[in-house]
Amino acid sequence: MKIDRKVEIIYLLLNELESGDVFDLQFSKLKNEISLDEYRIIESELIRLKVVDVKTEPNGNTLNGLAEFIINAKGLEIRENKKAIKKILANKKPLDWYRIIPICVAVIFGSLGIYQKYSYNSLNEKFQVLDTENASLRSLNLSLKSELVSLKADSIYIKYKLNLNKEKPLLDTLKTKKVSY
Repeated sequence: MKIDRKVEIIYLLLNELESGDVFDLQFSKLKNEISLDEYRIIESELIRLKVVDVKTEPNGNTLNGLAEFIINAKGLEIRENKKAIKKILANKKPLDWYRIIPICVAVIFGSLGIYQKYSYNSLNEKFQVLDTENASLRSLNLSLKSELVSLKADSIYIKYKLNLNKEKPLLDTLKTKKVSY
């Protein structure tokens, strides 16, 4: 049900009630204008807005949409003004600090949680990249060490052969002696 229809029905109901009068849909001239379903919705709205007092059975039931209403002071104040009824219906309960603080705390911790998860994922990705880079450098280091060992072995072998043959290194043989003419 739209808010304009609610305002119209509440306006009609409140104008039919006089101070201290009892309203019952079964005996009202509005019976043809308001369906029972609409009446039940408006009944709950009137009770929620506290513009009427409800006459109920001794056990507290509202007689299934057949409760009797007695208009109170708040209802008398707003019954002449449709805009006031619409304003009251549209007005939600204002936020107070008891509602604002938990909302802010939830937003802050939710944001921190999301940031932390993103930060963890980012760090995890960086760790994986560094780990693969470290593994490739270790394998390169091992290959260079094995190459160095083989080069050392080759140089020792060459020195051994030179000493064994008692040959002079190539540099020494290339030096020319100065001959006098």
